[in-house]
Amino acid sequence: MTDAMSSEPERAKAIFLDLADAMEAGVLAPDALEARLTSACGQDDALIARVRKLLFGLRAADAKLGRTVTPARALPEPRLFAPGQRVGPYVLAKKIGEGGFGTVWEAEQREPVQRRVALKILKPGLDTLEVVARFQAERQALAFMDHPNIAHVLGGGTTEHGLPYFAMELVSGAPITDFAERKRLDTRTRLELFLSVCRAVQHAHQKGVIHRDLKPNNVLVTEVDRRIQPKVIDFGIAKAAGARLNEETLVTREGQLVGTPAYMSPEQIAEAKDIDTRTDVYSLGVILYELLSGTRPFEEATAGQLLRVILEEEPARPSLRLANETTTTTRFVDSRKVKGDLDWIIMRCLEKDRERRYDSAAVLAEEIERHLAGRPIQAGPQELAYRARKFMGRHGGKLAAAGLVLASILVATFASVRSAVRALAAERDMRAQTELAREERDRSRTLAEFLEGVLAEVDVDFVADRDTELFELVLLRASRRTSQDKNVDPEVEAVVRRTLGHAYRAIGRIGQAELELRRAAELFERALGREHADTIAGWNDLAALASIER
Repeated sequence: MTDAMSSEPERAKAIFLDLADAMEAGVLAPDALEARLTSACGQDDALIARVRKLLFGLRAADAKLGRTVTPARALPEPRLFAPGQRVGPYVLAKKIGEGGFGTVWEAEQREPVQRRVALKILKPGLDTLEVVARFQAERQALAFMDHPNIAHVLGGGTTEHGLPYFAMELVSGAPITDFAERKRLDTRTRLELFLSVCRAVQHAHQKGVIHRDLKPNNVLVTEVDRRIQPKVIDFGIAKAAGARLNEETLVTREGQLVGTPAYMSPEQIAEAKDIDTRTDVYSLGVILYELLSGTRPFEEATAGQLLRVILEEEPARPSLRLANETTTTTRFVDSRKVKGDLDWIIMRCLEKDRERRYDSAAVLAEEIERHLAGRPIQAGPQELAYRARKFMGRHGGKLAAAGLVLASILVATFASVRSAVRALAAERDMRAQTELAREERDRSRTLAEFLEGVLAEVDVDFVADRDTELFELVLLRASRRTSQDKNVDPEVEAVVRRTLGHAYRAIGRIGQAELELRRAAELFERALGREHADTIAGWNDLAALASIER
């Protein structure tokens, strides 16, 4: 028995040398290798496995040495694995995927626990130093992470053929875009789903890992107990950011494009050496573009044009694509909801210059959260009109009333100022209408005082807790316009200044409130005299302000 066992490696070696010499001489065609192998080994499965391992070792040695493999020595695609075969503690069930470097099987772990897993095995013949390093880097990258939206690594090892493998959480889901279409998700639900993806990518970034191949097929979505859960998978071409993934240096060969072109950032296509987290932000932007419009940014580009187009051309806004093209997405996503904020967010992700993109997946997620909450986004215009629309839109009825009051203060105050100016002009040019001018001025003053009282009724605490910046912009514009109008009656201007001072005090802008109230007191004194009740009240307001703790 011992002699038989010791002779088996020698027998395998002899058969291997015979086959290798025959292929080298060109007398054994690759497609006849399998039959010759079976004939030489008979029904001895163990012997067949030994010879196969030697043959694929020869192939790997050729690849490692950079040797060109002639057609005569080209080995056929190996059939080392089959359903029912055992790999470590796992039993293969069916092949569920295949990438450039590895094959993924659904498998069953039977010990020490029973569970279904996804088993990724390096392809035979690809076990060069570089590829093995990359394969091990993916395993290490996944092992670093602990996030509910990233597939977990469960174990690993080496097959009897010397090929590395690792087991990971089995994700039986659909690509995020397919899932959204099949479930007919509306715009908001798609955005909430995408937020989970952003947080998963941010977790990877915090662990020092850049994915570099984010695409819908690598974001699988499942639904468990009516809860939608995306999972980011396939860190096969991940890059370390500030830390090595394993003990070997993983270097991409010059001229070797890494990633999926339609989702690759311009710097990936240009083969930049300093890839950072913003390349994943670009890919997330492409996914969001497709998730909301049903098409990719450069869907119309041919394979040959795609790389040039990504580097040189600007994509159409997703809302335009959604409005002008017929896709299944148009039934579930309203282009009017994409136009504006979401256009700006996506286009910022797709900036060719990465300095203009969001710095991280976390910042992108914050932008989407701002949009969902109705708050102004960073990527959008900062004009007062835009901010006012966002302010009004997110607070509904009560705040709409407050906003209307603010707008009324601004409009009606200047209406009163214009009326006063007209009255003074009439007083100068038509002495006969002095009484009419006085009445007009009194009406203006009454209106200004009325607006002052209305402002006092506005729930300023409610406003201050939410968007004091907008409130301050409105007040600042009112103050500036009042200062610019040189023909405003001092008494009317004093009422306006007092109104502004009270508003600034209500939102905690004490310094600005002091300026407005001081100006109001001075105007009252000049127009009405030191002893007038309005003058005294104006100086009292200023004194009361001084007692407030700043």
